[in-house]
Amino acid sequence: MQYSPHLNERLKTVNCSFANLQAIPKHIPADKEVLILSHNNFNELQHITEMDRLLELDLSHNHLNQLGHGHIFLNFTHLRYIDLSANKFKSLFAGVFRGLKRLETLIMKNGQLRYINEHAFDGLENLRHLDIENNHIVSVYLELFQSILNLHVLNLNGNSISHLTGGIFASLNGLRKLLLSGNRITGINNNAFVGLENLEEMHLNNNYLSKVPSEALQSLKRLRYLNIGNNKLSHLQMGDFVHSPVEQIWIDNCPNLVFIDKGAFWDLPNVREIHLEFNPQLTYIDPQAFLSLPMLHTLYLYNCSILSLQEEMINNIVHREHQRKIQVALSGNPLLCDCNVHFLYQCLRFRDSCKIELLDLDQLQCAQPENLSSTKVTELDIDTIGKECPPVLLGYGPSLNSTLHRKIGDRYFFHCRALGIPAPKIHWILPNGDVFNETSNTVHIQLKTQGSLKIFHLKPRDSGVYTCVAENKMGKAVSSTKLSVENIDLHIWPVGVSSTFVTVVWNGTARNSFPDYQILYKLDDESTERYEMIKVNHFLRSYTISHLEPDKRYKMCIAVPDEEVTQGYVQISCTTVQTHGPEYLLRGISRTSNIAVALTLSIAILMSFVICFSILAARKYRQRQYQEPEKTTSENTSHIPMENIYSPLMSAQ
Repeated sequence: MQYSPHLNERLKTVNCSFANLQAIPKHIPADKEVLILSHNNFNELQHITEMDRLLELDLSHNHLNQLGHGHIFLNFTHLRYIDLSANKFKSLFAGVFRGLKRLETLIMKNGQLRYINEHAFDGLENLRHLDIENNHIVSVYLELFQSILNLHVLNLNGNSISHLTGGIFASLNGLRKLLLSGNRITGINNNAFVGLENLEEMHLNNNYLSKVPSEALQSLKRLRYLNIGNNKLSHLQMGDFVHSPVEQIWIDNCPNLVFIDKGAFWDLPNVREIHLEFNPQLTYIDPQAFLSLPMLHTLYLYNCSILSLQEEMINNIVHREHQRKIQVALSGNPLLCDCNVHFLYQCLRFRDSCKIELLDLDQLQCAQPENLSSTKVTELDIDTIGKECPPVLLGYGPSLNSTLHRKIGDRYFFHCRALGIPAPKIHWILPNGDVFNETSNTVHIQLKTQGSLKIFHLKPRDSGVYTCVAENKMGKAVSSTKLSVENIDLHIWPVGVSSTFVTVVWNGTARNSFPDYQILYKLDDESTERYEMIKVNHFLRSYTISHLEPDKRYKMCIAVPDEEVTQGYVQISCTTVQTHGPEYLLRGISRTSNIAVALTLSIAILMSFVICFSILAARKYRQRQYQEPEKTTSENTSHIPMENIYSPLMSAQ
């Protein structure tokens, strides 16, 4: 009798692991309850004797290359736990687990599994735990889970899933834990988690998400734990985490995370811990980033690039009516020890009156200015540091004091934040010299979040220098970025030219970048820039422009619509073409006439041949019909007796 950690009880066990076996041994006791056959050399399971009392089977770390089509496990009617990890089978066919009607846990991790038939799990009505971690699954779909409705834990970590479509987990109403970390997920449909009404734990870390799937997360009404760390998030924006029952949020180890904007964490009545540690580029957290978090207990911010802990942010988290402190871990940040350090200094020196409890107060050191570098905050001569100071700009990656190259049709966000007391105001100066602030928004350019300038559908005229200006009464800070909008890889050229029409084609890597294109054309010698326009969708690769004038030079372009201008467009690629003269059209008609005459004569000759053949065949048929009756008559006559012919004469005698 040995204790089974998987079934949580003492059971009769036969352990044949590491025995270099190539087949299941014979004469295994009939009353065994646990059979361990891991780390052997099984290639296949051809015949397994009846094992009615077996509850747990371990076949991991063998060389099984296939599990068959549903005959292997027919005799394991009482089996509750099976481990098939680290084997070589690549597919699960329909009904492969037929007979395992009492199975509760199925483990198949660290394998080579690539394909799962939609009926592979049929008959596993009691399955609670399915582990397919570290395989080669590239997609999951609704039908895959429709037979395992009582599943509580689904582990898909470490596969190659790239997208979660809508409703794929809709049948898993009882699922409590979903693990999707270590995949290649770049997008999540807004309805991907519909049906997961009882889900409590979600792991989405170590993927390729560039934004928080906030709408999809709204379906999880009982979520307690969420891990979305180590993704490609660049900033957290308003509403990313809102109206959720979650208690722990992990957004750590995101190498591109720079800013956390106002309202990113909002109305989270149960959240107790927020983990933002080890985000090496995180420099700025908006004072109103955390709103309505009444139960927040600990905020982890260590080992980031945060310059200051702003008093306004803490005041928004800790309301007067709560009369409580929150714990903040801040070590490993390059603190800016100017006027912005006063609040932190007061919390370190007068801990009882501070609203926060710093967990690592002895490790807080200044990084800036240079004369205070490596000085502990507790050792500052605070009286020599003013309580107000001019702005300090915080840029987003390469966007400040650099040159950026983008393509026509792209969108780009300029990000600029600033620290200072009083709080700085930010505006932008556009390439044409216009001052752009939150009251200047257009369809094309918008400044909604403080400091973030958004330009949609870039055009060549958007090229130039963009300047961020942050200012308060103590001064201002300025930084500029040069934007170069370049043409995209899309080219147009003629392939067929006549007197009155031209066929053009276009190609290039960017041909699917826009939903619609415009074909523009006009006489090349016209002084006007007014083009005739033809709208085409991105599925087309060619178009014939008709009703042109003979012997004229045309300019033809492919363009994309400009939303800011009525019937406006942005030219991408152009070509010129000369239509043929009128004689080309006549030559075409003459060629067509000659072909028509030849075709008519050919048809006439063919018809004459057919008629002649028909007449000849008819004559042959009639001749055959004429000869055959004569032959039949003569044959019948030859059988008449002579006496019958001459009998009247003989009678007369």
